[in-house]
Amino acid sequence: MKVAIITEGGGDLGFGHITRCTALYQAFAAKNINPGFFINLTQKVKLSLPIKNIQVFNWLENRKNLFTFIKNYDIALIDSYQADTDFYNQLAETVKKCAYLDDFRRINYPPGLVINPTINISKDHHTHKKNLIYLLGPKYITLRKAFWTKSQKKINENINSILITFGGNDVCNLSPLVLNFFTKKYPDFIKNVIIGGGYRNVDKIVKLKDKKTNLIIHPDAQKMKNIMISSDIAISSGGQTLYELANVGLPTLGLCIADNQLSNLEGFKDIGFIKYLGWYSDKNIIDKLQTRLHNLDYETRKNMHSVGQKYVDGLGAKRIVSYLFRNKDIFN
Repeated sequence: MKVAIITEGGGDLGFGHITRCTALYQAFAAKNINPGFFINLTQKVKLSLPIKNIQVFNWLENRKNLFTFIKNYDIALIDSYQADTDFYNQLAETVKKCAYLDDFRRINYPPGLVINPTINISKDHHTHKKNLIYLLGPKYITLRKAFWTKSQKKINENINSILITFGGNDVCNLSPLVLNFFTKKYPDFIKNVIIGGGYRNVDKIVKLKDKKTNLIIHPDAQKMKNIMISSDIAISSGGQTLYELANVGLPTLGLCIADNQLSNLEGFKDIGFIKYLGWYSDKNIIDKLQTRLHNLDYETRKNMHSVGQKYVDGLGAKRIVSYLFRNKDIFN
């Protein structure tokens, strides 16, 4: 079986698409299939991925080359916010079977498999149409291999350490803002700050660090998981990392930095995993952070931990790949 995984990242797009497609690659690799991995990278960063067959080029502008390369492939999975309907239609005409990762019914998809893992999605969220099959809900959240096994995380009675993470590039420059708050108000806290591959504000972060600040540069999945396990709470935006935090069960305060994150954050707020702080641009965001932090008592954090692990077991990528193996004749 020949499989292509097509995605994008960098700049304002972040790296969530690449992360969840990496999970799909790893799930195929577990069945001895190494897909071709095609990335449209809009920002020059060093990628360190557990993937063998990566090609980095602008497949939107060079779609002819992409379609020529994959014309004899059995399956193409695409995760994109940029590709238009014409691209999807041409992809469906080129490859035998197509699967589309979708967060918010972005376009009118051609025949294939639509995968929408949004935490609070209902069966009525999509208008079901002929020649489309739907895999919906959190059981199809794709997490990297390190998150496939359940974390044995302890919830401590007191908060002593925090994790600050805003995706692969921190486009809204939130890490310095949040770190400054904690170094001034909670200097005794251990502060674990993730520095993603696309961060352009590293100098600002370095200037604000104190003796109890750890800067973690470009962590791989296992290191990221270990930091989550060792931290007491997290401050995070609403992208792919939020699902990993839920999988570990790390109580989280969530900030929204983009429209496509709002559904994730509201969904996790509704089930009780996060305390939602609102939009990053709110001038009162630090006051809200202070208030929510005071309300994170031991019992509240224990409940957040249990809810997160209940909804996100980490096996979504394996379920998707297993579905494709069990239903090799779908879409015919």
